[in-house]
Amino acid sequence: MKKLLIITLGIFPFLLSNTCSEDGHHFFSIKNNSDKAICVQYDQYYLDTLWHCDLPGLESPSHFFVLPNSTFMFDIGTSTWENEFTHEYLQLMVMDSVTYRNQLCDSIRMKNLILHRYQLKLEDFQKMNWIVTYPPEN
Repeated sequence: MKKLLIITLGIFPFLLSNTCSEDGHHFFSIKNNSDKAICVQYDQYYLDTLWHCDLPGLESPSHFFVLPNSTFMFDIGTSTWENEFTHEYLQLMVMDSVTYRNQLCDSIRMKNLILHRYQLKLEDFQKMNWIVTYPPEN
């Protein structure tokens, strides 16, 4: 148990140090403060208010899940988020994960089952220290 704690404490600073480099941020975090798992859609190409379904052969928005009362770090890969802001803002749409798994995409659109929609500029991420909180803090 002591070894596990030492290993965990040793890895944690490493993970934090990799969130930002000299050229920019490679991660942003989604902090889910709710008691339900959520599905988040990241999108910067289709900047409307519809939930986008994955269509074969087309570039599709990213979907990822965040467990209740936990934080998910979304990795951009080899680029940085600062370089990814080719549009005015980045959009995040949040949906209950059970709804996402149990509803057809057309139903999600028609019934407007999105819990919250964020449209964040680079400056917004910087002010939030690259942590997006759900539900939003007032």
